[in-house]
Amino acid sequence: MKGKIKIVLLIVILIFAAAAAFLFAGNAKTLKSAEVTIDEGSGTMDIAKTLKEEGVIRSEAAFVVQLRMSEYAGKLQYGTYEIKKDTGMKELFRMLATQGAKEGKVNVTIPEGFSVEQIGDTLEKKGLFSKKDFLKAANTTEGYDFAWLKEIKSSSKRNYLLQGYLYPDTYNLYKTATPEEVVSLMLSNFETHIRGLDTEGSLDRIVTEASVIERETSVDSERPLIAGVIENRLKENMKLQIDVTVLYPLTDGMYDQNRVSYEDLKVDSPYNTYKNKGLPVGPICNPSVESIKAAAQPEQHEYLYYHTKSKGSKEHNFYKTYKEHIDSQGK
Repeated sequence: MKGKIKIVLLIVILIFAAAAAFLFAGNAKTLKSAEVTIDEGSGTMDIAKTLKEEGVIRSEAAFVVQLRMSEYAGKLQYGTYEIKKDTGMKELFRMLATQGAKEGKVNVTIPEGFSVEQIGDTLEKKGLFSKKDFLKAANTTEGYDFAWLKEIKSSSKRNYLLQGYLYPDTYNLYKTATPEEVVSLMLSNFETHIRGLDTEGSLDRIVTEASVIERETSVDSERPLIAGVIENRLKENMKLQIDVTVLYPLTDGMYDQNRVSYEDLKVDSPYNTYKNKGLPVGPICNPSVESIKAAAQPEQHEYLYYHTKSKGSKEHNFYKTYKEHIDSQGK
């Protein structure tokens, strides 16, 4: 009899374990990126319901159970949060418990590859200050105490001096913050990310190249490859002829156009690598540390050309000769 009871108990335990595994597996990471507002006074069940309604989590029950098993049980705060896709549950709990948008603060997410112009537009829409004032603060090195700023080439041909150095990230900002304070915070974040990197040579050149790489691909493994193509073309004294360097001046930095026409390639700009040899006159966006690493240490190969594998694809094929490049497009 006792043996039968043990078997039944074991079966029950296995069923609960399987159910728990199934429940938690579906709630291991967030399902999408979203801005979520947790109202003041919200309890755990209210928060779980909000996250489920926003499509961030799959299961309210799994969220509650996992939270109660964590160190953050009973500690979640109200506020507005910028939640990224594939965030682990422990990190989500930590965020909700420690990064509550306290009164007078706002969370702002700056995606990788955003230009200064796009950042200014985002900050203005968040109600912080005008885009015009932000652009002014991003067009000078005066007042910012970072030694590496001396390496930035001052040129009347560059749109904004600090383009490339305002590190993309999520920032919890006071609504009373000035444009200069936000720029300084982003510059400090940039310094943190490049600390320890081998940036032998001109940092400004590396960041400029990294900005092109950032806009060209979102596939991490391709960044060093594209950096190698850029370096190979420069060594061969070839024009880079990269579309994103046309889109930057063509869209006034907003990148609200995806393709370029033959006429677009003629745009008169020092950023246009179809008209000018060498890299653009300065960065065309604010790159991630992955692109900066790629520009600092490009992959050694013989490729001179690349294009997307297919329409809508984020991946590229690479070619050594112009004939290979052209022939592949006819297939």
